[in-house]
Amino acid sequence: MRKNRSIAFLAAFVLCAAAAAAAQTAPPVQAQEKKPVDTAKLFAEIAGAYSYSLDVQEMVINIWVENGKLYGAPQGQENDSAEVILRDAEKLLFEATPSSGQLFQIEFIRGESGKIEKSVLRTQGMEIAGVRIK
Repeated sequence: MRKNRSIAFLAAFVLCAAAAAAAQTAPPVQAQEKKPVDTAKLFAEIAGAYSYSLDVQEMVINIWVENGKLYGAPQGQENDSAEVILRDAEKLLFEATPSSGQLFQIEFIRGESGKIEKSVLRTQGMEIAGVRIK
C-alpha cells in the first residue's frame, strides 16, 4: 500500500512538473493587436503652429503636411524645413533633423478634449514646453 502511495505521489509530481514545463515553453498569449496607425489623420491633427518659450525667447514652429509627410520649420524659415518623422504613434513621439544636423525630438500631448494642445521639444539635453497656437 505504501508503495502505491509513493507511485501515485511520484506520478502526480511528474505530471505537475510536466505541466509547469509545458507552460514555460508554450507560446505567450498574444497581446491585443495594435491597430495600424492612420498617419494621414494623425498628421492632420498635428499640423499647426506651436509656440515654445525659453527664458525670454519665444519661437513659433509651423508644422504642415506635404505629399503625405509631416514637415516643420521655425516661422519664416519654411524654405529650410525638416521632415518630422513618426517614431512612436502611441506616445505621439517624433524626430526631426534640420539642415543644421541637430536632432530634435518632439512629443505632442492631447488635452482633456482629446485634441493635440501642447508639445515638448527636446534637444541637446534641453526640454522646452510648447503650446499650440493655431
